[in-house]
Amino acid sequence: MEIPINSNPEGKKYILTNHTCQVEGHTLYRIRALKDFAGVRAGELGGYVEQEHNLSQYGNCWICNNAIVYENATVKDNARVSDFAVIRGNAHVTGESSVSESAHISGYVRLSDYSSVFGNANLCGNVSLFDDAIVSGDARISGNVALHGESLVCGFAKLTDNVSLYNDAEAKGNCEISGNVRLYDQSSVKDFARISDNVVLFNKSSVAGHAQLSGNVTMSETSSICDYAQAKDNAKLKDACYVHGYVKLSGDCDISGCANLAGNVQIRKKGKISGNAVLTGNICVTENAKINGDVILSGDTIVKGNSHISTQIEANKIIKPCSLNEISKENSL
Repeated sequence: MEIPINSNPEGKKYILTNHTCQVEGHTLYRIRALKDFAGVRAGELGGYVEQEHNLSQYGNCWICNNAIVYENATVKDNARVSDFAVIRGNAHVTGESSVSESAHISGYVRLSDYSSVFGNANLCGNVSLFDDAIVSGDARISGNVALHGESLVCGFAKLTDNVSLYNDAEAKGNCEISGNVRLYDQSSVKDFARISDNVVLFNKSSVAGHAQLSGNVTMSETSSICDYAQAKDNAKLKDACYVHGYVKLSGDCDISGCANLAGNVQIRKKGKISGNAVLTGNICVTENAKINGDVILSGDTIVKGNSHISTQIEANKIIKPCSLNEISKENSL
């Protein structure tokens, strides 16, 4: 098809054409380029806008294919919106950022730098993307979420409230993150994990499976929690510790070293596990009790009252089995 030639006395980048479409009561106009720039040819049709303020006449920003931008949303600088993407509300897409495929952005969302949103992702509220942050898949983000660095949110991940990701942190799978949660330094949350209320992850720590974290939990230094394990109430995980199974952590407990906790183990009330300790079964460590070193504990045992076990010999001498009724009573406290 021959490209029509339009006069351009004002030196504009594009004009609104008479090709229109209706979207939720808004009349949108297809745009046409008036000059060549950044891969766009003069005369080329673009996407749709409601008014000229939706797409800046400056820079190399462009809306193409069937993408639409309307209401008070703006696209500026060198940003690109393409495919079937929708930008609306008071959203701003700036810098070198891009929105494509069937992504939907509304509210006061801000995209800047080299951030990108694609797939069926939906962003609303006061979400901000900086640097090289990516949101894709069927991810849903709302509230005051901020993504920095090369952080990634994908799959069916859901982030709400005051969540922030920094330095290559990832949220993926079907995970849900809410409250004042912070993820740093390549830490990750995936699968069906749930995190809320002032949780902080550092240094490649990971949360996976159906694990649940809440209430001021801190993870760092490649620590890992997965399966159906739970951590709450100021629990701390660090170093290369591994918490899995149906383990429950609470009450200012501290797990560190290469400790491995599995089964129905419970650590609570300032209990501390470190070194290469391995705990399985129905072990309960509470009331300032400490276990460290190359110790293996299993079965139905309660360790409490400032006890300190650092060798297997000490464990064999001090640990005595208790009934399941005692374990149940302790767990109910």
